[in-house]
Amino acid sequence: MKKSLLFLFAILFCAFPFINSNYAMAENDYKNSIELIKISSSSQNEFAYLFPVNSKKLKEIVDDSILIEGFKFYLKSNVNVLRNSYNEKAKDIEGMAVSDVKYYTDYDAIGFEISFSTLEAYYKFFGENNTSNDTNKKSSGLFWKRKEYEINFPFSVKSADAFRKMYSNLIATWGATFEVNEENLEELINIFNETTFTYELISASGQIHSENSFEVNGVHYNIFEKSYEELEKDSTIKFYTISVNAGWWYFFALLFTLLATIIIFLVIKFKKSFPQISKFSTNQIN
Repeated sequence: MKKSLLFLFAILFCAFPFINSNYAMAENDYKNSIELIKISSSSQNEFAYLFPVNSKKLKEIVDDSILIEGFKFYLKSNVNVLRNSYNEKAKDIEGMAVSDVKYYTDYDAIGFEISFSTLEAYYKFFGENNTSNDTNKKSSGLFWKRKEYEINFPFSVKSADAFRKMYSNLIATWGATFEVNEENLEELINIFNETTFTYELISASGQIHSENSFEVNGVHYNIFEKSYEELEKDSTIKFYTISVNAGWWYFFALLFTLLATIIIFLVIKFKKSFPQISKFSTNQIN
């Protein structure tokens, strides 16, 4: 089982894109979704992996705090397999750290974080050519430059199937340990089969934009969520960045300054060449 989980998470990690953003921690409402969150600043990059517990649904089905805590324990054990594999890699990469697996109350999920204190550590872990599958298109205006991206969604049908299997095995083991009846176990499996998959980009700069962008207290969010059926139809996501085209701004600023200087020079020269016109105009006014 450990080998299959490691293979699953290797598939998941290979799809990670590179995106520049600034650090901000999000607080999500409850939802039944496996999430990958990217948070970063100029000096540190961090990824958070969150696997839903669905405490509300669990309570509706079993209504037993001991059973719910037992479920969290088994989920934590499965997620810890991923955490330990990355922790082994972190030993060979200076500037990389892996947190302990814990329960995130705001998300009702079990997860952990991987942080990179330097860009060197970040690139060493992912590899500089890790975005070889990404495609981007450029369309520039005079004053603003827009760059569009179309990249692989970090979850695929294959990884989604593997996650479903992980939860099914987890529920079976948990159910056998706590002697949960078959009807309740089947209901739980159906709930986790409806789990969606979310990739969340968080930025303080607001440079990244998408159809799912919004801002809360100066923090910019781009959230991409897909159901299993949507993954089967389309495994890509799209977003774009907008930056100032400084070259054109400088060019037109210099051009307008030059034109203004020429006009002022011509007006002064005209007045000196035809002083009688100026006097005539003044007399007419008087």
